[in-house]
Amino acid sequence: MSTEADLDGVFRALANPLRRQICDALKLRPLTTKQLCEAFAGLDRCTVMQHLKVLEQAGLVVAVRKGRERFNHLDAMPIQRIQERWIGPHAAGAAAGCRRSSGRWKARLRAKPPERFSYTLLAVAWPVRCLFVIAPILTAARSLARQA
Repeated sequence: MSTEADLDGVFRALANPLRRQICDALKLRPLTTKQLCEAFAGLDRCTVMQHLKVLEQAGLVVAVRKGRERFNHLDAMPIQRIQERWIGPHAAGAAAGCRRSSGRWKARLRAKPPERFSYTLLAVAWPVRCLFVIAPILTAARSLARQA
């Protein structure tokens, strides 16, 4: 996956929900084409083979013939490269922002101890990602947020 065309092929292959389902089926163990056809009973063999061909061309599936059977293996390296190029740097930035924010909240809590806690699910929005954090919230959380 050294060129942009290769990367486009991976995104095109993963754009189809059925091909993503095939990848999900293959992530546990390699399956023969017959097993895949049985898993997707609503499709005929030709349709499954066409989807496998697209996944092979994108480098997501490697087919190995053993006798009359064809075992399809998932190759996750193209997905790993996508993660390294786009998701990883953004996730690291969001996690660092979350750590900074957490430190500020802890300092405020130490300065003014709460009377009681209630737990809730907070959505902490960052420019790139929205992180969901379970955090103790004070009954006076609004006043703390106004001080920020």
